[in-house]
Amino acid sequence: MRSSTSKIFISIVFFAILIIPVAASDKVGGGVSPYENRYLAKFPTVIVNKNQIAPGLKEGFEAWLKDNLVGRVEAQKAKAYIDFKLFASSPSPLVHIGEEGWYFFTDERNLKIGQGSTLLSKEELEAISENQKAIQSSLQERGIDYVLVLVPSKASVYPEYMKGGNYQVGPTLIDQVTTYLQENTTVPVINIKPNLIDAKNEQDVYFRTDTHWNYAGAYIGYKTTIENLNNFGMIRSQPISHNAEPATHTGDLSIMLGYPGLIPPEPFERTIIQNPQASLVTESEKVDQVATLISDNGIVGEYFSYSNQFAEKSALVLGDSFFFSWKIPELFAENFAEMSFFRTEYVIGDIIDVINPDIVIFERTERYISYHLANPSTIKFNIPELNNLSAEIISNDCPTSIDLDRFYTIRIVVKNLGKQSWSEDDQIRLGVFPEGIDSGYRVFLPQGIIVEPGQEYTFTVQNFQAPSQGITFFEFQMLQEGNQYFGEKERVEIVVK
Repeated sequence: MRSSTSKIFISIVFFAILIIPVAASDKVGGGVSPYENRYLAKFPTVIVNKNQIAPGLKEGFEAWLKDNLVGRVEAQKAKAYIDFKLFASSPSPLVHIGEEGWYFFTDERNLKIGQGSTLLSKEELEAISENQKAIQSSLQERGIDYVLVLVPSKASVYPEYMKGGNYQVGPTLIDQVTTYLQENTTVPVINIKPNLIDAKNEQDVYFRTDTHWNYAGAYIGYKTTIENLNNFGMIRSQPISHNAEPATHTGDLSIMLGYPGLIPPEPFERTIIQNPQASLVTESEKVDQVATLISDNGIVGEYFSYSNQFAEKSALVLGDSFFFSWKIPELFAENFAEMSFFRTEYVIGDIIDVINPDIVIFERTERYISYHLANPSTIKFNIPELNNLSAEIISNDCPTSIDLDRFYTIRIVVKNLGKQSWSEDDQIRLGVFPEGIDSGYRVFLPQGIIVEPGQEYTFTVQNFQAPSQGITFFEFQMLQEGNQYFGEKERVEIVVK
């Protein structure tokens, strides 16, 4: 009897150990993991139309369970502590432990960028060039000056501290794009990298435990931009001086390691603006209009504006995290009568029309260049929508097995079945969608090429490289940029090795 009771008790405990963590887990999922810099998996859809079991339910459930099981965070912290303290290895694949207390973000090919081994193809450079010329042309029609500001990745400024090779400062992706645009367009380009390289011999210009520059680096970015705007003849306002005070900072890379406190906060000098002239605008008709447009476009972005009665020109900054912290907004606000900031990857004509600045400054950090600047879907100027567009994918020679490190040439033959001719003037393009997601990969019609109704055209994808592992299929479909997708969508199942 005692033996049977023990067995029952052991069985109850065993099943409780299995069931309780699942029952107590997050049933919805989708939260943000600060340690992994990503969204956690949501609970999958179980039933779809007509009471059918949702495809991919097993994989979706496993991903949700892995990301949301009770005790997962505590287990991660314990593993992080052991890896870092006992084995001196990085607990996170997102963080590279460098030399002399320097840490580097590994995602988005950051280390390869710093090594100089990741450069863009001619097609990607041409796409960036066409996008930049389109922005410049549209703004010129509105009487607005346009400037592109490029900020280097930390690995480009401090490659000597990366482990695994004798890396030194040299030409990287940011330099390649700057040179190409300067030689092939009239777009004013400001590359912050050379001035940061010069300054790093006197002081750190990036946080050692963060992906971003520190306040000293940010001030150099501000100063370099203002000096160049003066050289371009766009403004007559010199960089302001500043003071500094000691402070400490807990970097995002130390958080990504998975255990708070593994790396102590690092000391730095915080920028202090003495007697600022600009003030934050919290309420105005223009601010309300911009907020409405952002909401109507479904865009997630941080927007705010400053006013300064002692300055002349107005400006709109569109940028990423490098220009939206470290006192950058407050510094720029001292040089402009109206200084608007919008943290976004999009250039939206409607918002620019409302703000109506004298200058638009578009800032991108180096690791975002290949996607954001080459992606035409990030440019949202009004183009008349064409009617009666239709297409058929006749053939494609996309390989079904793709090596992640190889480049491929893919040809897709498409027939115009509609009543409208196709040309780049109307931004008619072929889209390539990994996993069915429009991430901005386009194949353009050359200038002067017109595909009439009933005609076929072969779109050629040169030097194509799979974006990452985990891709299982591509889709091809025609589109009119910013307005509509149209015609047949063709899917190709692939294996990325």
